[in-house]
Amino acid sequence: MKKLLLLCSIMLLGTIQYSYAQNQQEFIETVELNRKTNSLVFKDILKHIYAQPLMGAQKYESDENFKPYPKTIFYDVAAQEQQLVLMHPVVVYKNANNEIRYFILMEKLHLDGNGYPKMCNACSAKADFLIFKRQLDDSFYLINYQLNADDLPGGAGRLKLDLKQIKQHLQPIGKDLIGSYFIGHYTGAGGEAGSEWYNLFLPDKGKIQVVDIGLAGNDSRSFYADRPEYSSVTTSTLKVVPNDQAYYPVEVTYQTLDGAKEKPVVEKSRFIFDVKTNAYIEQKIKSINN
Repeated sequence: MKKLLLLCSIMLLGTIQYSYAQNQQEFIETVELNRKTNSLVFKDILKHIYAQPLMGAQKYESDENFKPYPKTIFYDVAAQEQQLVLMHPVVVYKNANNEIRYFILMEKLHLDGNGYPKMCNACSAKADFLIFKRQLDDSFYLINYQLNADDLPGGAGRLKLDLKQIKQHLQPIGKDLIGSYFIGHYTGAGGEAGSEWYNLFLPDKGKIQVVDIGLAGNDSRSFYADRPEYSSVTTSTLKVVPNDQAYYPVEVTYQTLDGAKEKPVVEKSRFIFDVKTNAYIEQKIKSINN
């Protein structure tokens, strides 16, 4: 009798887990273009765009890292894991035709078997990118999206897409393309700090994506704390260079100060976006010793 009860319990648990996974699978697979929502409030986006109700995420409400975000939980069928989904603030911008658009970032954190985010240094999160257009009846119309974007800047289980930088640097980055550049920071072995420049492409049609431009900076002073003469610090500034191409070149000016030197070395590189490889290619312009 006990064996029968145990078997029934296992079968019931399996049925519940399967049903949960099936319901959560719909969350991902039912997103479609041209869907409308009456507002860009989180629960309305889940209901009208993802065709899913708001799922309970109460256990994260008191966590300061997640408290500011509207949130829900769903099951990633492909990865066979739960994810905590955080909605970031809406970014309002104008497209290449000077029409208002609304960009939404949904950050997807990987959860372990106990429901806690995986926070390892090398762990990042996935993201959904959504772009909306406002209709005459004040509803919001989904005109473009990218689901489960990965290979994004991040660490300790979180994304490092700085929306403040993105808002600040929104501009034409191609002949018919609006986007924004930003810096993503990371920490390497021994505390060595580094950073990369990234571009966010926000097309009305085509792939919404984050593309790595190239090195932004490096600081090895912590790594060489006992041998400062071997350390170096590199900083940089970035400038988009408009031309008549589909993707504008990007120029980055670097200043590198070695621990054993008094004056920095100034270098400049131009980065050209290559459509075939979907990557920026660096072309060094010049090096000037001050």
